[in-house]
Amino acid sequence: MKKNLAYKILALVVTIIIWLQINLLREQNTVLNIPLRVVGISENLYIVGANELVVPVNVSGRGIHILLYYFSDPFINYNGDYITLGNNNLDLTILERSLPANPNLRFALLKTDLFMTITTDRITQKRVLLIYDFNSDKDRETLLANDFIFEEIYVTISGPGTELQNIDQVYTETIKADILKQKSQSIRLKSVNEHVVTIPSMIDLVKATDMITSKTLPFIPIIHDDKFTIFPQRVTVKIEGKPDSLNLVTVNDISAFVIPDMSSENSNAEIRFRTPDYIKIIDYTPKSVNVRANP
Repeated sequence: MKKNLAYKILALVVTIIIWLQINLLREQNTVLNIPLRVVGISENLYIVGANELVVPVNVSGRGIHILLYYFSDPFINYNGDYITLGNNNLDLTILERSLPANPNLRFALLKTDLFMTITTDRITQKRVLLIYDFNSDKDRETLLANDFIFEEIYVTISGPGTELQNIDQVYTETIKADILKQKSQSIRLKSVNEHVVTIPSMIDLVKATDMITSKTLPFIPIIHDDKFTIFPQRVTVKIEGKPDSLNLVTVNDISAFVIPDMSSENSNAEIRFRTPDYIKIIDYTPKSVNVRANP
């Protein structure tokens, strides 16, 4: 009984193989929906449903060649440099000369599908609130107890305008207390969807002791040789550092000076600085002063 069953299965397999060989080697005619890629479109435009655009094409040739072509992920390019915002009608007849070149197959557009309408949306940007997504209240309390701070911050999202209208906040990936064991305390932001990009895509968790802030110190006097007159005589400086250090910094802690060009009676000199090691100058105004030799 078991032998008979085995023979029947073998006969079925052989029959299927023979049937496949006959059909794969025989001339076939079928319609394939080939994906359409619109190229050359303006960078600030987005095609709604771009992944769903297909062109029905009549394909003729041996079954094996059609099958191989189907599994090669074919596509057809369409020049979209004239496409504008809103609805656009595509004339598919111009694709006759863009159809795939394959020595074993013949391609032809279906005469009933020679036009296609696509809709475009404008790519815009928007600032939205970032929500910290903690695994639990206990995880949040543990991180706060380790001096991590979670300030209210905003990030930028970029994508089709109609989709951004309904997005007011984005979330981090789940934050767990075991991040303390990791070398880097970086958290990725959850993807909104495949059409919207979040900028940045990752943030670093910051401890209060490591936090860097900035401070502006106005009207710092510029030291110079009495043999010269300078204008202007004061500079405004923007510095950065840790909060506890910046709070102690005053105008007297920063020295601004110029070194005049002794060979010229009237010239410009760049402003230079001496500062404590725990702060950094990130900007200052003006960048230089006019230096004039006294008579």
